[in-house]
Amino acid sequence: LQRGGAWGGGHVERVAQVVMAALETFHEDSSILEWGAWLLLELGGLAKVLGMLERMGESSVVGLGALRSLRQVQWGQTEGADIDMTREVVRVVGICTARALDSGQADALQMGVALLVDTVLATASVPEEKLPQGVSQARAQAVELTFEVLRRRHLDVASVECCLEVVRIF
Repeated sequence: LQRGGAWGGGHVERVAQVVMAALETFHEDSSILEWGAWLLLELGGLAKVLGMLERMGESSVVGLGALRSLRQVQWGQTEGADIDMTREVVRVVGICTARALDSGQADALQMGVALLVDTVLATASVPEEKLPQGVSQARAQAVELTFEVLRRRHLDVASVECCLEVVRIF
């Protein structure tokens, strides 16, 4: 891809389709899952990775892989990871985190809380009046879910540490 200027334009969508097909076919292969999700993120496919997570759920191998890969998102640097996208991330990851909390899935819960923290941190430096519509509400939802995790899982040290990161910021 990086040779001959083929990194942009129409090639991006074709490559994303091939990556999605590979992920669907070889979803049990952790290397393909990890690198495929990484490549999707690099191609601006944050919404596609969120869609995988939403379809497959946080308890599946693919869902856990999607959660892991989403931790690589660097807000403002990863293609497509802008402040407007925080609403969708909070929505999808929030649903998965709430389900993980109810079912006691420690790995998915810890990754979900960490993703919510990362997402809230991405919005923390933007003044309230400059936030796009809905981002403030998404941020409040992420903080509230983080508090709920803290209330219900106060003996789980890893979850508490992630929750306290949000409390420290706000």
